[in-house]
Amino acid sequence: MGRMKDMQLSLFGTDPKYLHRAEGPETSVAAAYAVDSSGRERAVLEVIASYDQGAISDEVRLKFPANTPYSSMTARYAALDRKGLIRRRKSEVRLGKSRKFQMVMRVTKLGLLALEKK
Repeated sequence: MGRMKDMQLSLFGTDPKYLHRAEGPETSVAAAYAVDSSGRERAVLEVIASYDQGAISDEVRLKFPANTPYSSMTARYAALDRKGLIRRRKSEVRLGKSRKFQMVMRVTKLGLLALEKK
């Protein structure tokens, strides 16, 4: 039971040591440890899951307040992909606002299960 609980807790969030450069300034290190990566990953995953046909970055960004830093959302895509909570394929793209193609992100079954856990 304890092992399963640990697994559930580790579905969201990124170890802060991976959120800053090894030789980065103290301010960058402090900022990395202050980030709620767990909450941000969950929020981004919820948005992606809300799109039946998958979401591109422009669509995800529209669901957050305008003053939300770009990197607060876009930095979560790789973490969610690495954990198997979303899937991105270079062959599945849509045209974004910038008239450049963006990969479509789709929530996986594991991602849906993760969202069911509170």
